[in-house]
Amino acid sequence: MSNADVCPPLKSYASTSKLVDSDRAAIEAIIADWFVFTSPLDNRIDRKTYFERCWPNHRSITVFDFARLIVHGATVVVTYEGRTAEKTFAILKI
Repeated sequence: MSNADVCPPLKSYASTSKLVDSDRAAIEAIIADWFVFTSPLDNRIDRKTYFERCWPNHRSITVFDFARLIVHGATVVVTYEGRTAEKTFAILKI
């Protein structure tokens, strides 16, 4: 999988219009069935668990921007900054 294959869907996923406007259908369309998500709070959760556990949090996010996007083979490392009405946060995801 090349950067050209991976980066546009990831950037689309993190775009403010899709995430903040709650366009779950658009997000589901670009996340593969084999999707595995890891973060400081979640260790290798599957697509179904991601939508159950993580997706509800999108409601409070007002801004979502990429700081870093690294693709190495089938591994993608993403650092992003988000904001809610209460706080700003930065997260590194692998």
